[in-house]
Amino acid sequence: MGTLETPIALTNTLNVGLVHDALVTVMAERCAADHVAMHSINPVVGECNDSQLNAIVDRPIHEAHVREAIAGACRDFDEGDVGAGAGTVCHGLKGGIGSASRQIEIAGKTYTLGVLVQSNHGCLEELTVCNRRLGEEIIAKRNARPAPEPNDRGSIMMVTATDLPVSDRQLRRIIKRCSVGLARCGSYFGHGSGDVMIGFTTANRMPAGGMHRVIPQQVLTEHTLELAFRAIAEATQEAVLNSLCCADAVTAEDGRVFESISKYL
Repeated sequence: MGTLETPIALTNTLNVGLVHDALVTVMAERCAADHVAMHSINPVVGECNDSQLNAIVDRPIHEAHVREAIAGACRDFDEGDVGAGAGTVCHGLKGGIGSASRQIEIAGKTYTLGVLVQSNHGCLEELTVCNRRLGEEIIAKRNARPAPEPNDRGSIMMVTATDLPVSDRQLRRIIKRCSVGLARCGSYFGHGSGDVMIGFTTANRMPAGGMHRVIPQQVLTEHTLELAFRAIAEATQEAVLNSLCCADAVTAEDGRVFESISKYL
């Protein structure tokens, strides 16, 4: 439909249905409270498979957790191994939730572009931090090669929010550049890696209902998107690194230790 009808929720693979159902219930209640008829709704739920650290089959997420997440949404929030990032692994280290933003000025007006990631991708050998081949250094310090399958596998959810006045086509062009930030961190989008990008802008509001036939919108000219391309690449790179830096080491049930990157910085 081209519009968001619910909050964007992130979870693990086997909890998508449960979170989807909870979002429907929450939004149905909100519509009833606002006296708005809800004939259908399209929840947005992203996921990563966190089975390396999480007993994923237990599916521990319930409606109460979704309600708690929505109620607790705020400007300043925890990052690292929290929420949907509690069980994720990034470049062989403990991953999680990370965010970053940039401000750009166009025609005298300041716009914001922010990225939030749920990092669960990459391999240690390729990990790069500010052009430093940190993954290779870590492997050397351990005096051992990486795990038997040092492939770029797993997934990462990348959610972009902006107030830039752009069309859906322009927004798609912008969020594709999240891949530049991933590449700077050492990801090469390996087979089996689900690299998912979601984006929205708050600039052009779409009124509900069918009363409006023509809606005026503001849209940037194409050449002004250059600043946005650079900003989202930088923000994605920083968000991935923040997801690593803010996470603590975790020991899996099989005894494997997924260390925090902070040990090596």
